[in-house]
Amino acid sequence: MLGATVAFSLGSLLLRRFAPGVSTAALQGWGMLGGALLLHLGSRGLGEPQAVVATPAGIATLAFLVVGPGVVAFLLYFHLLETVGATRTMLVGYLEPLAAAALSFALFGYLPRPGAALGFGLVLAGFALVEGRSVRLAAGGAIGRIRTALP
Repeated sequence: MLGATVAFSLGSLLLRRFAPGVSTAALQGWGMLGGALLLHLGSRGLGEPQAVVATPAGIATLAFLVVGPGVVAFLLYFHLLETVGATRTMLVGYLEPLAAAALSFALFGYLPRPGAALGFGLVLAGFALVEGRSVRLAAGGAIGRIRTALP
């Protein structure tokens, strides 16, 4: 887990330095191809079964994972890297557990434990400390646009 986190962070920070002329889509495609090959080699090396049974549910799940968390999420991620920079893009990662908990509650009725709620509060407080000014400016601009749109 630590290795994956370090590799992802280094990749985010070093992206501009080593691949300035490569498009976001091309970078994503090559990265996913390389990752798929490494995962496949690792699974073979660990003796995992290589036989696949294709069921409609399995195919639908794979299609969703390719399009949603795969292509769309990574294109958005690289777009954020290009527009707001690596530091601000990494802040989005702190909001992912909050989004997952909200979806778990909405879809399954799962309520996080009190310790998790405390953790979410700490994440939001840290986010407010780091990006509070930007959030206030964005909220003020949105409120101003709403006020001018009202009769």
